[in-house]
This record gives sequence, structure tokens and C-alpha cells, in this order.
Amino acid sequence: MSDPVQDLPAAWQGILQQDERIVWQGRPAKAFFWHKRYNYPLGFAGLALVGYLFYIKGQEPWVLPVLLMALCVSVFGPPVSDAIKRRYSFFTLTDRQAFIGTDLPVLPRRLTGYLINAETELTFDQDSRAAVYFAHRMQKTKGGHRRIDIGFENIPDASHVFDLMTQIKEGTS
Repeated sequence: MSDPVQDLPAAWQGILQQDERIVWQGRPAKAFFWHKRYNYPLGFAGLALVGYLFYIKGQEPWVLPVLLMALCVSVFGPPVSDAIKRRYSFFTLTDRQAFIGTDLPVLPRRLTGYLINAETELTFDQDSRAAVYFAHRMQKTKGGHRRIDIGFENIPDASHVFDLMTQIKEGTS
């Protein structure tokens, strides 16, 4: 296993157990990108609607700007929101658990820990936004439920982090 972060920052005092050590820390890439979960059909339908309204005569003058604003928010809101959240996120892996933290300027600081043990389901997603997933939650939808994976997303050294987590899971750390 790689060298642990030597000096335990004061911010981690009281959060980690006495003999727990940090083995990796990182941040997600801040790049702007379109995620597969964004609702493309809604955006295209909105664009078609706005285009259609350009050709209709006799509309109230406020209708078109309001619809254009709604379209912009629905199409560009999710990726901009995700980019802002990534900018203020940080990841920490210890020899026992994984932490995902956010420190958004207008919201309270948040830190969530996930225990890594033999039952942890690890997944390595090596696409353009390499990620290591180690937990999930279920989100209610109209048709039932949808699984949302939780992990370290958009990290440049995902394969190294996956190897570290595999060692922790197997107890060889």
C-alpha cells in the first residue's frame, strides 16, 4: 500500500479513530461535461417548442423570453450545478473507510463516511470520467426505484484508488 499521508490534519481529529490513517486524498476534476443522467429529450422538446413559438404571430411579448429562460435552466442547470458541486468536493480514503465531503460556500460543510470491509461492493468505471464506486442508494421514480452509485467520481488516478480499496477490502492494507 502507498505511504499514508504523514501528518493528520487538525480537521480530522475526532473524526478518525485513533489508529486509523489516511492513505489517499483527492478532488474530482473540475471539467464541465454532459452526464448520461441529464434529460436530453426534455431539452430538445423545449428547443423545438421555442422554435415553434418564433413562428407564431400575435403572442404576448413576455412569452418567448420566459420560455427561453425555462429552457436554458432545464438544459444547462444540471451540468452547471454538478460542476459547481465538484469544485467544492473532496475525497479521502483511510485504511477503513471512504469519505466524500463538500464545502459549498452557501451551505454547511458536509462529510459522509462509508465503511470499507469484505461486504463492500467495489466497482471501477474507466470511462472519460474514471470513478470508483463503493456504495449506492435507491431513488424513487415514477416506475419504481433507480440505483444511484456513490463513489469517487472524475478522479485522475482511479485505477490506483481502486487497487488501494481492493487491498483494504481484502484486509491486506
